[in-house]
Amino acid sequence: MSNRSGVLLLTAVLLYGACRAYAADPQPYKVDMASTGDSTLNSTLKATSDLETLRKSAPVGPFGLIGRARGDLERLKTVLESFGYYQSYVEIRIDGLPLDDPGLGEELTSKSKDADAEIKITFSIGPLYHLRKIEIDGQVPREAEKALGLETGAPAIAADVLAAGDRLLNALEDQGYAFAKVDTPIAHEDPPNRVLDVSFHAVPGDRVQIGRIQIRGLKDMKEEFIRKRLLVHTGDQFGASKIEAARKDLLALGVFSSVSVRVADKADSEGRVPVAFNTRERLQHSVRLSAAYSSDLGGSTGVTWTKRNVSGKADSLTLSADAINLGGGTPKNFINQASVQAEFFDDRVGGHRYALQIVTDVPHFGGASGSSLEEAQSWGKLATDSARVSVQADATIALPLLASALAATAPPLLARRRMPVFTLADRVMTVDGQTVPNERFEVVNEPAV
Repeated sequence: MSNRSGVLLLTAVLLYGACRAYAADPQPYKVDMASTGDSTLNSTLKATSDLETLRKSAPVGPFGLIGRARGDLERLKTVLESFGYYQSYVEIRIDGLPLDDPGLGEELTSKSKDADAEIKITFSIGPLYHLRKIEIDGQVPREAEKALGLETGAPAIAADVLAAGDRLLNALEDQGYAFAKVDTPIAHEDPPNRVLDVSFHAVPGDRVQIGRIQIRGLKDMKEEFIRKRLLVHTGDQFGASKIEAARKDLLALGVFSSVSVRVADKADSEGRVPVAFNTRERLQHSVRLSAAYSSDLGGSTGVTWTKRNVSGKADSLTLSADAINLGGGTPKNFINQASVQAEFFDDRVGGHRYALQIVTDVPHFGGASGSSLEEAQSWGKLATDSARVSVQADATIALPLLASALAATAPPLLARRRMPVFTLADRVMTVDGQTVPNERFEVVNEPAV
């Protein structure tokens, strides 16, 4: 190697080292994006720009920053065109230099690590294009054509044109064309006249009926009941909206955690399209516990137990806390107050749905023992539609009579009753194996007094 070559190589290495010493990696920068005068367009441009969205989450070095800016040119141009501005222009400058300036790399590498690169994005949006010709390539029923919803002279906004294609497809599917296809629309630009001609290629296919209907995933629900409940049946003309309505109706029964639909991708041997409803049943039982504590009355609890599917026909049984007051005074108020206190822990808890009061006192003396159940209802202790009975009698006489009458008149009901199993080993109680919701309980560690 000659002495001259060695000197040149050494000089290049020293210059490179000097640039590395000053260049920031990653390169901090600020973005100033000009307004287009349209707030919706401005928001879309900012959400699309990598310079904006990745500035903090994905920092880059000087040359990575230049590459990111160049990528934004195409992205932002696409946004402007999607809003109908096909003669628009996007310019991005870094520290006042255009992206194709040969000195831009040196400009950035010579900046100190604490100096922000100043990025300015400007737009020339140009004229707004409008739709001129709107055509459907294919034999499509007139009713489906109306669903397109595009008019000559409307702004050539990409989202509107694409949505029109979706509406056309949905209309065909609702009219029995289960295998209809609508391709992405093709647009032809006429720059001198600033208009677009749009064409939709549609293939309706054959109009079909609903074929075999399968109901999958049933465990406790009876299939016969579900089939009677279904809003669509074998032999009906296929309709996507009708099938979706049937799916939502099944979900509204309250016994399924999810219901999805799968339509076969081809017709069966009879020219019908098979449909399958895939279900997932919710847990049979749910237990809701509410609790409260009052410093003068002590603790109180309330439990609601629900069985969502009693007979396999989506009929539910809900047992709520009932109040039986034997005598009066503080114990009576304690029982009635349970539902009110429980609302602090669960908004869904209402007043007692059933109330039987056996007491010797009467309301007009103003004592707690003689207060009426109607008065308790006014405080929310009883539900507005609760069944309630007050009996003016001695509890030691009335309660044995009541228990004997129930034993004689309702043995089938009593035989079916089962005592719930409470598990108190852990902090969160379970009832019949179901964990009691505890998301609204808080553990407060207060210093001992």
